[in-house]
Order: sequence, then C-alpha cells, then structure tokens
Amino acid sequence: MISLHIPVGDHHVQTHRVDRRARGGDNPIVRTKGDANNARDPCVSKLQGTTAWRVRLVVPKAGLAIAWLRSPIVRTISIFAAPLLLALFGLWRIWRVPSDGESNEDQDAPPRATQLG
Repeated sequence: MISLHIPVGDHHVQTHRVDRRARGGDNPIVRTKGDANNARDPCVSKLQGTTAWRVRLVVPKAGLAIAWLRSPIVRTISIFAAPLLLALFGLWRIWRVPSDGESNEDQDAPPRATQLG
C-alpha cells in the first residue's frame, strides 16, 4: 500500500495497493490499483526516499465506513440534524420540570428577601 498525490485533477492524496513492480533499483517504479477499480491506475509511481512502512494490521472493510461518512446523507445529518438535536436538548433542560430532589433556584445564590405583612 502506498499513499500518493494523484497526477490529475486536484492532486489529492489516495492510498492504493501496489499491483506490480515495473522496475526495481534504488527508486523502484510501481503500478497501483484501487480496490474499487477493476483496472490498474493509468499512471506509474516512482518511489523515492529511504523510509518505507510495513503493514502491521489490516482492518477489512474499514474503507466502507469512511465512504459512508463521506456520503451526502451523513453530511446533511451532521450539518442540520446534529445542531437541531443539541438545541432541542438545551431547550428541554431549560423547560423541564425539576424532580423532587432538584430545585430551580441556584444553591449558591443569596436568599431572597421576603415581604412582611
């Protein structure tokens, strides 16, 4: 697996698996393939640098959760429904009837003056 800036469009970073090594040496050239694609990526990648990471753990289908979180319905819910629920919860806390052990008055507030007669 390698993460690379794609050479087209906005050059965002994608992580694809290495499908095959086209050339070895100090700076190997590899072909990559995304798991959602039937074909290899149209370009090759030249690996540079001295740091290489090894896979220690694989979480199958983890990409599905990321794709679901990026879906339009989840985005709409997070933009509109989540703030609405927080506002409703705040209103509920303000307007709810206190239980027997609770008081509407602030415990630290000084006692109110009472009118005589």
